[in-house]
Amino acid sequence: MDTADFQNTFSHNSRTDLDGLVALEPAGPFMRLFLRSETGITFQDHPFRPFVLITTPALLEGLALPIEYRQLTGDDPLCWLAHVETWQQWCRLRDHLRSHATASDWYALHDSRQQFLAMNPAWFFKGLAFQSVKVLCLTVVAGGSAAKPLEQLTVAVADGQGFEAICSSCNGLPDLLHQLTGIIQDQDPDVLTGYNLTRSTLPLLARCAAQYQTRLSWGRNGSLLHVSGQRSNTTFEVYGRSLIELHTLVRHHQRLIEPLGGLSLRQLAGRLAKTAGNVPDTPDSAMRLYQMLAPAWHQLAQQLPCTFEAAVNRPAAAALKTLLLRSYLADNRSLPSPPALIASAPPEVGQLLIPGQTGPIIRYDLSLLKPAIMQAYQISPAADTSQHLLTLLRTHLARFSETAAATSSVAQLLFQRLLLQAFPELLARHSPLSAPAAAAEIERLAGVIIRDLCACLAEHGADPAALDSQGLYVTFRSPNTAETVTTALHKRLAELLPGVLDCRRHQSYQAMFTYKPGCYALLHDDGSISHQGSMTAARSMEPYLKDFLNEAVALLLTDQAGKIRSLYEQHLLRLRQRDSVYQVMRTEKLVEPLEQYVRAVQNGRRNRAAVYELALQQPDRWQPGDSIGYYVTGSSKLVAAHEQCRLVEDFDPLHPDMNVPWYAERLHLLFKRLEPFLPAEPTLF
Repeated sequence: MDTADFQNTFSHNSRTDLDGLVALEPAGPFMRLFLRSETGITFQDHPFRPFVLITTPALLEGLALPIEYRQLTGDDPLCWLAHVETWQQWCRLRDHLRSHATASDWYALHDSRQQFLAMNPAWFFKGLAFQSVKVLCLTVVAGGSAAKPLEQLTVAVADGQGFEAICSSCNGLPDLLHQLTGIIQDQDPDVLTGYNLTRSTLPLLARCAAQYQTRLSWGRNGSLLHVSGQRSNTTFEVYGRSLIELHTLVRHHQRLIEPLGGLSLRQLAGRLAKTAGNVPDTPDSAMRLYQMLAPAWHQLAQQLPCTFEAAVNRPAAAALKTLLLRSYLADNRSLPSPPALIASAPPEVGQLLIPGQTGPIIRYDLSLLKPAIMQAYQISPAADTSQHLLTLLRTHLARFSETAAATSSVAQLLFQRLLLQAFPELLARHSPLSAPAAAAEIERLAGVIIRDLCACLAEHGADPAALDSQGLYVTFRSPNTAETVTTALHKRLAELLPGVLDCRRHQSYQAMFTYKPGCYALLHDDGSISHQGSMTAARSMEPYLKDFLNEAVALLLTDQAGKIRSLYEQHLLRLRQRDSVYQVMRTEKLVEPLEQYVRAVQNGRRNRAAVYELALQQPDRWQPGDSIGYYVTGSSKLVAAHEQCRLVEDFDPLHPDMNVPWYAERLHLLFKRLEPFLPAEPTLF
């Protein structure tokens, strides 16, 4: 796909002096742009005045701010652009509108970087190949004893192009942090990445730095690693650099391409390498995954006006909205009022059609069904009188159709889905181009088409086993009918959506175990097992429960369900031996500030939670975003966890006090959930 052609569509020519953009940072009345070229990094400061769209200047009367107004042409209600000089002033302006105006009388982007990109023809990574963006991948290994888990901390650093370094705590944690900071300053990366980078690695390093009063001066201006403000959904910020959580990229892959939950980092890297083409042969699985997956978001940031972090952490529909807004503002055109209220979409829940184990299975890809419906039925916001949205969608469906190939890389497939799914998603987002009725019509038509496809399957000797927004899982009454059914399904889809969508991508599996809607496991041809849904993916689930469930599901998938009762007894015995506190450790994240939690408990809005009760014992130590590992003490299965919890680091292996009856009861409840899928026990009569 020609990136330049896309950038010149509806958004006017992008500026050549902004080629190589890798970071945006607010700088008073300016936006500082970091640009990478063959000679290294330079920066430019561009004037930036935050703005808001309003129906009339009367909305801001009496507000003591220097506001500049510009009237837009056209008959739509949002016909005034109000500028202020600083972001602090904009926050006051926003607060005033929230208090004194209805939602349909104004509209604004609430991120300063997105505002800059909406007003300026700048694109991230313009003219930069993926390999030209400098990356450092951080991989942390913590060793040591239960009492001192960080005494053997190691951080491996690699850039995927030959540079590798090891930072060790053998001379103390402060020395490790100084080594790591020196490497980041010397290498000057545009991107920091790693598996669980923002979920555990950075919180761990930040706690160590605070404990030893060590400065993590990672910013391009010498500033410290710090908790983020408005930049993205990540917890931390590094000035002038992007933080990309590799776990988020993997989660998107599992959602859009193929369920691979439950596989190890090395298994994921190995599986994706089969379809990723030429991948550098490095031992670092995290870096390999980044190199295979991140090009999709690199392309997305080149195609839609957003930062690299926003491309990864926010829906692509938000960036598509900015692109359309940029077009209207560049033409000095007014915009429609956003709907007064947009109902939040219900969480996506799959349908369970055949419970238990079945197979073999084929998964038919439906990830592009909704954008295809939008194009085929010409569904668009009534407010988009120029048909910008449909024109863009038609252009990209045609381009993807021209370049479609069975050998498309993982990154190419990810980019295709990320971009095209943004179009129907935009209709349901709060913006001047929202169209809730149109979004509901797409959902209705998708349901009609899927029911038609299921009827087609039944006619040709197949049965749908499970369904989610991305795929239809099908089992066959006879193995010989798979090819016939696949051909019939593709033909029927072509009749329903002629010339718009080719759904020929599908994957096969030996077996499938469906536990509940949206929750299932798949047995791959190589014998590996992946999961979808919360069955084993919940991070807070204790390892002993995950281990039992994984082993039980493996037996169910391989027709050995009769062994699960024996497996349960083995795990129960192991639990009673109190081998390790880490087997029963529960890890939870502090999501809200402690003060907010206390108020919510006092007001009766929430129950007490163990992770917050532990944090309140040392309030200066913990902050939102930190993860806390704890276990439950006592000798009764009826205790309340928040009353009997202790930090894992306080566990004494010489005097184990974990509550075995409490944990045994939780194991028993999990076993009971699986009992309906087990063969009946033999009886004497």
